[in-house]
Amino acid sequence: MTVRAPLAVAGLGTLLALAAGAGHAELLELLNEARSRGCEQRPAAPPLRADARLGEAAQHLARGGDLRAGMAKAGYRGVLWTSIHVADGRLGDDEIAHAVAERFCSHLADPAFRDAGIGRGDGRTWIVLAVPFTTPAPADAPQLARRVLELTNEARSQPRRCGNKALAAVGPLRPAAALDQAALAHSQEMAAHGRASHKGQDGSHPAQRAARAGYRWRAIGENIAVGAGTAEVVVRGWLESPRHCTNLMDARYTEMGIAYVVNPATKYGIYWTQMLGAPR
Repeated sequence: MTVRAPLAVAGLGTLLALAAGAGHAELLELLNEARSRGCEQRPAAPPLRADARLGEAAQHLARGGDLRAGMAKAGYRGVLWTSIHVADGRLGDDEIAHAVAERFCSHLADPAFRDAGIGRGDGRTWIVLAVPFTTPAPADAPQLARRVLELTNEARSQPRRCGNKALAAVGPLRPAAALDQAALAHSQEMAAHGRASHKGQDGSHPAQRAARAGYRWRAIGENIAVGAGTAEVVVRGWLESPRHCTNLMDARYTEMGIAYVVNPATKYGIYWTQMLGAPR
């Protein structure tokens, strides 16, 4: 872990940080053992990778700082992240790992999280878990489109709560080329301008964009997302948002279009549009 000076007492702060980092590899190994076993009916998850930048962010938390600010200062660009802390006292790494697995199973066993950083201070151990920002290759677009459709239909196949709404299972969607075109046009526009909005630069709304693409509709809807580099992360984000989740679970829709566009020079980096429709 890199220690970023100056600290209030630079020499002492550096020594404390180095001492705190000495056992991180062992603790991470124990946490990965817990991930490999799964918990609370969650299946085994791939091992977490140690990331020095997240270690800096965790140490920033241990000093009383803000996680988002700590990640930005360390240069880690994440899509999703969370933090866990345990009052360690005289606990050993095995006891800390056991406490995390028991009390924070849903976070520790979440397969979406791939990177981890650990910091210690003020009698606590801080663990930061994150999904790194990545951008898929252009050649991956067809595979990702199929995967988004698959995950969307998996979600629609079972009853679901979207915010305070309890929604019944609904039928699957099928792909629609015209909706793909409408989705691509909107993602291209969002990426070009570095903005996330359902409103086009010309004031257009989803129904107008679908019509421009030649889609004759009787029902139309749209979900957008930014920053997510995988199909799993983007669909998860929609399901966790009550409005997007309700849209995705709407029984009126029978067809779907999906597209993403990458512009790494912008704030969000990647821009997704999911068009949902029912033809006339």
